[in-house]
Amino acid sequence: MDFVDYLNIGVTIMSIVYFYFCRRFQFKINNLLEYSNITQDDFSILIENIPIFIYEGDTDIKNIKF
Repeated sequence: MDFVDYLNIGVTIMSIVYFYFCRRFQFKINNLLEYSNITQDDFSILIENIPIFIYEGDTDIKNIKF
């Protein structure tokens, strides 16, 4: 076999080992997040004081007071 063939086999085996450990790490993170007490409220955004004129259809730029 040629030198390039040995490199090809070596890189393939290293890739298999590398991705095996990466997937294990990803599954650990996934399980940690899956079973922790994270709810949708932890990621909610509350917006207050939205002017009512946004929702009125007859409001134009002349009637807006800031």
